[in-house]
Amino acid sequence: MINNNIKIFFSYSHKDEKLCKILRDYLKPLERNNMITNWYDRKIIPGSDWNSEILENLRNSSIVFFLLSHNFLASNYINQNEVKLALELHNSGRVIVVPILLSRCDFESTPFKNIQGLPTDLIAIEKWRIRSDAYMDVVEGIKKVIQRVKDRNEISLNEESKWQDIVKKYDQNIELLKMELQVKQKKLNNIGMDLHDDVNQSLAGVKMYISLLKKGGIETEQSQELFNNTIEYLDYAINGIRQVSRSLIEDISSNNFDLKIEILKLESLFNHNKEFKLTTEFYKIETILNPQLEMNIFRIVQETLNNIHKHSKATEASISIKVIGSRITIKFTDNGIGFTKKLKDGDKGIGLQNIGYRLKLYNGTVEIKSNINSGVSIYMEIPIETKEEREDFPH
Repeated sequence: MINNNIKIFFSYSHKDEKLCKILRDYLKPLERNNMITNWYDRKIIPGSDWNSEILENLRNSSIVFFLLSHNFLASNYINQNEVKLALELHNSGRVIVVPILLSRCDFESTPFKNIQGLPTDLIAIEKWRIRSDAYMDVVEGIKKVIQRVKDRNEISLNEESKWQDIVKKYDQNIELLKMELQVKQKKLNNIGMDLHDDVNQSLAGVKMYISLLKKGGIETEQSQELFNNTIEYLDYAINGIRQVSRSLIEDISSNNFDLKIEILKLESLFNHNKEFKLTTEFYKIETILNPQLEMNIFRIVQETLNNIHKHSKATEASISIKVIGSRITIKFTDNGIGFTKKLKDGDKGIGLQNIGYRLKLYNGTVEIKSNINSGVSIYMEIPIETKEEREDFPH
């Protein structure tokens, strides 16, 4: 994070040390208000490498003051080291150099002659009739430079924040891709099991009944029953193949995906079972802006309903999906057998792990409550941006 406390470096000749101290005293109120800190070579601790200390502190400053006088211009060390490095940093945009004219000198022959300096109109401080007016003129100019540095830092901070958001979204997309690959692998495994356990067994039953019919010598009534059973097994096999085929089809294009319609299709599918009743409730879900989030919510609903149907022994279940303010809530309830043991990460199957992973991608949370023979209640919450919020945002 960028520090709002701006560091100032004083480059000066020791022969002008008294004037440097006066200027630092005029800047004390800014220092007290934590607007600035200052550094000058008298802060070097005995035993330190003074040259390294000077250059390191210059590199770590935001503003560099050249306190100009004939003494400053005559110093070989200042001009070959401090001035040279400061101008390199100034030209690269890392610091701002401000010449401050203490006394008349050959400023026009310096490599920084084109940098705007202080006091106003570059009238040397020693030439002002009232010296305090000269120093206050310099202070007012310094305040403007400080504000410029703050504005630049604010822009840098905003740019850094934008890049962090981009990197975060990139990382999320990579994790989402990994998860999708895991889900697809699981889907392929399930397809293999469905083909082996359901379709294969159905076709084996068809073959058996056809073989019996082929042998003949069976009463007409028995033949009719065998024929009916054969048709029933064929229908079962066809439905199994249809389900496998649908599972192989890629996700619906996000541009055409309608979360509410797809969940209502699930409701219709589950309610074909006369022994199971599913109800759904929606509120403002059409305001969700992110199609990928909608697809992930749909996958969460699919996985949760499959878990309820396979494991809970429930006869009734409900789904409630609502957009409330800047969050979407998803609630599942059933009247199944429930469980008393609190689920830990190691106890969760792939289904629950995938649900948790999808929620994590969007900073979502999940809470599961249950007691034995009292069903299960699952509550999920995801922070979101909605269409209504975007329209209310000032353009």
